Amino acid sequence: MDSTGYSEEQTRDASDWFSPILVKELRQGTRSRAFVWSFLALHTVLLLLIITALLTAASPHSNYDQVFVTGFFWTLISIPLLLVLPGIGFGGLKKELDAKTLELIFLTRMTTLRIVFGKWAALVIQGFLFVSAILPYMILRYFLGGVNLVDELRILLLLMLGSLCLTAAAVGLSSITSKAFRLGIIIAVLFFLIQGLFTSMAIFYGARGLFMTFGTADGWSWLFLFFSVPLFIILMLEFGAGRIAPPAENHALRKRLTGLVLLAGGIAVYFGTNGSWWAPVVVAIPLLIICIEAVNENLRSYGILLRARRAQGKRFAAPVRFLAPGWPGGVIFTALVTAVYLALLLTDSTTEPEHILALLTLSGAILLPVALIRLAAPDTERGFVFFVLIQVIMLCAGICALVFAETTYFAASGFFELLPIPLLMLMLGDHLSGSTNASVNVMVFVNAISLVALLATGMTATRRTVATTSSAHPGQAPQRQPLAPETP
Repeated sequence: MDSTGYSEEQTRDASDWFSPILVKELRQGTRSRAFVWSFLALHTVLLLLIITALLTAASPHSNYDQVFVTGFFWTLISIPLLLVLPGIGFGGLKKELDAKTLELIFLTRMTTLRIVFGKWAALVIQGFLFVSAILPYMILRYFLGGVNLVDELRILLLLMLGSLCLTAAAVGLSSITSKAFRLGIIIAVLFFLIQGLFTSMAIFYGARGLFMTFGTADGWSWLFLFFSVPLFIILMLEFGAGRIAPPAENHALRKRLTGLVLLAGGIAVYFGTNGSWWAPVVVAIPLLIICIEAVNENLRSYGILLRARRAQGKRFAAPVRFLAPGWPGGVIFTALVTAVYLALLLTDSTTEPEHILALLTLSGAILLPVALIRLAAPDTERGFVFFVLIQVIMLCAGICALVFAETTYFAASGFFELLPIPLLMLMLGDHLSGSTNASVNVMVFVNAISLVALLATGMTATRRTVATTSSAHPGQAPQRQPLAPETP
């Protein structure tokens, strides 16, 4: 009790009950120009749209186009939810990294995951502010007639889920400071969202497009949607937290466990829908991200965690080594995921050789570059830089192979079929020089050689890390490393 007669709990502000990061980001976000101008512009345009629709519908010679108004209405709402808020989130962690303020936040003993979650939650609350602002306009459109309220709520729900996923991905990827990488992400997002989503909604299908494919979806589709969205959000937030975290934090475990849970959900939907492949294919996208990051992790975190576990009298059990941080565990994790998908393909009676070849080329596109990098420089900490460089080289080789396949130098394209990405491009272009089964055998050989080389190199690198850890002084505190290593 203080001098006024009130207890400490009664005198606390409402903001004291929430995370400091959430309160700070929410206060700054709602005052930012991007949010304020987007909010005002949305209200202004929607108000003009509704007034025009009301006047047109009331006229005896009305030419009220319900499809166009519906498409335009949902396109306007999609802009702040799917573009503005993720755009704000894409600069969240980068601003902290550029200003070098994360070290000060770490002094408060706040975890990196809590920091990233607070930034994402602030954007989610701003998204709900946008949604609550459009509800009166939805009611007015309902009284105009020709509007299915269930479909409208379904579109709004899917828009919100999409906004949750995109903002989580934006906040997670904002930890990457490379200008080239960020520019590539921006170009890809603009291409897919503006051309793919808005065009289908506003022009062709009148706010149906991609979203209304769920209009006739079965229970498995909705169950998988609500199952996978939270896991994808956790995965992207862990991605951002892992990149700004000190090496002593083990974020590899949670990311890989999340990937395994997603894979298990995709397999459950596969068997529940009598062999429908859409769920395993959707799950393969985040799994591909997890595998690429896992095989490019350095062993520094493994050594620090090993030292901590040995101080506690514990060790990493052999059956769960694929969950340990570092690229050797990432290689085993990638091989495990590939084996699961290969088993599904082999047990499916509708599987074609092209499906197996596509899986093996994707696996080879991950394992072969990592094998070349680790054989040349096992202890390099810039593995991801070289990985991207090799991918660009293979992509250029694939373009050359397609050019040769379209000219009189068709036989020369067969040389490129030894590389995963050129082989995949030639298969998609129907320009394979031999049979598909022969190409499958080539990719089996490439994957096997790469895996054996990586396992052998990984064992040597792990032993070296264990020896270095054992020789370290037991009381030596690990040095904090740079927060965000540069990537292309």
